[in-house]
Amino acid sequence: MSKIKYFISVLLLVCTCYTSFSQTLPVLAVTFIRNGTSVASRDFAVCPNTSINYQIVNWNQNCHKLTVVKGTASGNVGADGTITIVWQDTGDSCLIKITRDAAANCGTAAEGQSFFIPVLSLAKVKPTITQLPPGKFDVGFTHTIRYKASAQYPWLGALDSNNLNDFRLTEFQWTIPSGWSYNGNTIFDTLNVTTDYGTGGEISATAYNRRCFTSASSSAKGISKAERQMPSPCFTTNPPIQATQQFERCGSPIQNQFTCRSVPLNFELPTGGVTYVWSVSPADGWSTILEFGTTAVYKTDGQKARRITVTASAYGVSSSCFIDLPLILANPLAEIKGNTLVCEKDTFSVQDLNLSPGAIVTWNIISLSPGLPPSVSPTSGVGNQAFVSVTGYGQCRIDFTISGCNQTRTLSKTFFAGRPSINNMAINGQPGNSRLVCQGGYHFMTASTQGVIGSNVCLTWECLTGQQLFLNCNTAQVYMGNNMGPVIVKVTANNECGNTSQFFHLWPGKMCNEKEMYRLNVSPNPASDLVTINLTDENGEATTDQLVSHLVLKSQFGNIVFEDNSLQSSYQIPIGNIPEGVYFVQALMGQIVINKTLVISRQ
Repeated sequence: MSKIKYFISVLLLVCTCYTSFSQTLPVLAVTFIRNGTSVASRDFAVCPNTSINYQIVNWNQNCHKLTVVKGTASGNVGADGTITIVWQDTGDSCLIKITRDAAANCGTAAEGQSFFIPVLSLAKVKPTITQLPPGKFDVGFTHTIRYKASAQYPWLGALDSNNLNDFRLTEFQWTIPSGWSYNGNTIFDTLNVTTDYGTGGEISATAYNRRCFTSASSSAKGISKAERQMPSPCFTTNPPIQATQQFERCGSPIQNQFTCRSVPLNFELPTGGVTYVWSVSPADGWSTILEFGTTAVYKTDGQKARRITVTASAYGVSSSCFIDLPLILANPLAEIKGNTLVCEKDTFSVQDLNLSPGAIVTWNIISLSPGLPPSVSPTSGVGNQAFVSVTGYGQCRIDFTISGCNQTRTLSKTFFAGRPSINNMAINGQPGNSRLVCQGGYHFMTASTQGVIGSNVCLTWECLTGQQLFLNCNTAQVYMGNNMGPVIVKVTANNECGNTSQFFHLWPGKMCNEKEMYRLNVSPNPASDLVTINLTDENGEATTDQLVSHLVLKSQFGNIVFEDNSLQSSYQIPIGNIPEGVYFVQALMGQIVINKTLVISRQ
């Protein structure tokens, strides 16, 4: 029996006893004899390949029969119930089973009693190794990794209630790759190791039972492989490869230089350094001027798109990166120069074109203002310059089309010709610039513009009939009093080419308050973050018989802070970003305007 490394107290006994005969036999028990002395504790755990003596208490050789279910028995059971059993390295538990004979004075034979003998063997238990944190490691850098090993007897969980805690005290012997280092004691389940600059390797842990002498014969190994990789493609990002020209111009032989950035500053170079291998696909039509380290120079015939690849290798691992060079007709950075606003005459030209041999350039102007196209002359031509003159006003687009080498490329620019245009005119949310409106209420006029370039993007409003206007850039509000005549509002847009004006005509209709059967319910009021506005009948009940076509919330100074043109009878308006103060809620239903005051307060 080899030397004992550690002693752990083990206790486990499963015993069933059943008698059903007239003569009751004493209850059997098993006592472990250690060094010739009977041990009173119920400690039956044994190490593998050891010979252990047992004393079967209350043994009756005339009535009892012993069977070793697992394990190898040597010797006979004496009259006093002494037996010697040699336990094999089974990697599992063993059983002694004692049954009663059916002879006279022994009662009826029954199932008997089974004694569970744990064998402290890890022969069939493979330790599990967990790598913390998991993942691959960058080659050329040191990493500190924590490994944790675990091994447990397969029957431990079910029998742990018997306090066999020494089964958990498993010792591990770690093996780390050459060149690695570790901190702490290698016999514990957790080990911190520091890698070298190499390609990684395998780390293993052998599990031992501290109590048994023959620990080596009852061990197993688990393996965790530390894989390595390059830090990143070509040791850099965005872009991994730099080129003197990021494209190949169709039909134009050029010489192009490519550079892959060097390794990071904290990268540990191996003795032979990092090697770089360059390749070109497709390779036909190209000639190699230089391939050395991080630099390559090639000369192209300008006939095909190419992919340049470089593979960096170190420590037995490698990574690749590439750059695609499209075959194009012109410099991809080429752009159209010319004014966004054209008053009378202007010139458009393609700058930085670098036109390929044999390629031709044509241009064409189209109108983007259906129904109101400007007059542009000429509308098409050849070459990378266009001299145009315009009359009228509207939005246009000029397209330069480059053709050659069975390819076509188009460059486009949008511009506005002439004075600005005023569009999308509406009164109280209804399209049009002339409308019959009710008397004794506020009315809203809105419009949009095109062709206003610069900071002066707001429309200019003027009431020609003397009423006061409340303005908000592209929106104006006017009050039509009772028995008032038509209201005429002039709206003007300006740009460098001149100005354009349109007119709103508001005609008096019936009184706004003639119909009192609908009201606005504003809740809560005062409100702080959210306000609900419902259309109600004359009794204050919510109704959907009538829908609001235009709802507006404005300040005391006429500034509109909320506007909705959808047809609804109920609104929820977030007001958390609106300053405190008194505001007016106005709802338009056909020719009827309903007003309500809202107070926003956060006190």
